[in-house]
Amino acid sequence: MKFSIMREFVRLAAIRNYSKTAEELYMAQSALSRHMASLEDELNVKLIDRTRNSFELTPMGEIALEGFQKLLEDYENLLGKLSRQAEIDGGELHLGCLYYDMDFYVAKIRDIFHRKYPKVRLVLHSYQPMQLETDLLNGKIDAALIYNASGCCREDIEYLPFLKIPYSLFYCKNHRLESMKEIQISDLDGERILYPESVFEINHTADHLMRMLEEGGARISEKIMINNYDEVPWIMGETDAIYISPMVNNNAYGNNVEHRFLLPERYHSDVSAVWLSENKNTTVNLLCSAIKMCYP
Repeated sequence: MKFSIMREFVRLAAIRNYSKTAEELYMAQSALSRHMASLEDELNVKLIDRTRNSFELTPMGEIALEGFQKLLEDYENLLGKLSRQAEIDGGELHLGCLYYDMDFYVAKIRDIFHRKYPKVRLVLHSYQPMQLETDLLNGKIDAALIYNASGCCREDIEYLPFLKIPYSLFYCKNHRLESMKEIQISDLDGERILYPESVFEINHTADHLMRMLEEGGARISEKIMINNYDEVPWIMGETDAIYISPMVNNNAYGNNVEHRFLLPERYHSDVSAVWLSENKNTTVNLLCSAIKMCYP
């Protein structure tokens, strides 16, 4: 059983509302609902009475809540002891991130980490999105900063969501959308869209986008597959396609590309620190502590 899902259950029991809990945890409501269902399946008991207008824990849910709170408290105490020893002993942490985010939230986390844990060597590795996942899952890096990891159900990873980012719409100058004052999802009906060619195992941005477009009434006329994200401006220029991304560096694609936030604003992505459950490097705990200082 994953401690991250225990935490989600404890917060849900306190807030008693799925959408508000999901918003606080920087995750999609559908992912939270899926995690609670999987928790009930694993324990083989019903934990939550769900109706349209009410939220109640079952008697089994109350027992689980008390047990999870105790387990999480003991676990946090253990992590604190390990972190203090790791800080004394020093060590090395290899952290992967997307290369175009290096000057944004990555820089803030790096600065806090170096000031708080000067004896620990933090080594940053910058990537294209697919290689970031590959090296994390192959154990070449200790942790990674990944978009939309909170929708991942892999049992071998843990994650800490910490930042919420609105989706941005990218298009070349002179595109028909340029004249619009505000752009709703429904305005994208009939457009071509750039879409990742590779299937991600942790990053579920592509799934979120397709669900968002469907709910917003935008039928995409064609998906144009991309693999190297540096090609986005060129492919947009050649195909007149649009691109939707949660990236924080909206100027990454140069002067010939326009970008706007996409409405309605209820759609967003999250950024999470992700690591393999089997990773024994205790400096990952220090990374989580530094992130919580940056984004409490």
